[in-house]
Amino acid sequence: MVVHPAPGNWDGTLVNALAFRYKEHFLEVHANEMRPGIVHRLDQGTSGVIIVARTPAATRNLQDQFRLRAVKKNYLAVTCRNPFSRGTVSMRVNQPIGRHSTRRTEMAIVSEENGGRASSTVFYHIASDASDMTSLLHVALETGRTHQIRVHLKHLRAPVLGDEVYGYETFNTRVGKHVKRPLLHAFRLEVDHPITGERLLFQAKPPSDVVKVIEGSILPDFSSNLNQYLAIESSTEKIFGDG
Repeated sequence: MVVHPAPGNWDGTLVNALAFRYKEHFLEVHANEMRPGIVHRLDQGTSGVIIVARTPAATRNLQDQFRLRAVKKNYLAVTCRNPFSRGTVSMRVNQPIGRHSTRRTEMAIVSEENGGRASSTVFYHIASDASDMTSLLHVALETGRTHQIRVHLKHLRAPVLGDEVYGYETFNTRVGKHVKRPLLHAFRLEVDHPITGERLLFQAKPPSDVVKVIEGSILPDFSSNLNQYLAIESSTEKIFGDG
């Protein structure tokens, strides 16, 4: 779903849905905002949790939390290949990201001297298939650059399966021929409530297209052991969506 109206996508957006749900109130309180209530984004094709503010004060508070890196963001990624060496289960990638020098809609690893911005991603290996052709990773974002996970995985030569921008066309055609999008899912988001300060945890189960690939080639018991594989916390604040 497109987040907010723009040329070519004036209807059927998240903002349209919120305006319908909360009627005139939502657009009235956000009257002076270009993207009412939107405090962060998911890449096109990425599924999962997104948070929206209902008031301008909440918008400012949540934007500050993202800017100060007080928000925890965790993703699930199905990748081409296994980026981990044998015996390694986690790694941090610290590579600056900036606009691609010639393909201006894309991002790339760019030195800070040439305008790249410091970017840090932690990857955890969950499982791979028997031949290491596809892998399932738990991803923790420490910064929030555009296309960060996808660019860092391309740097590791293990792009997201189904990614037509940063992935391998031949691999996507052969292994992911039935995959219609990058298999990247935002499964957990933690923020402080903008008024009370209470820590809130939101989680979303992986949707069926992600689960189908995982169970078909990597972990047949993924759904029945979801909490174990994703290290999902037991919390009274947990809110689980069904994807």
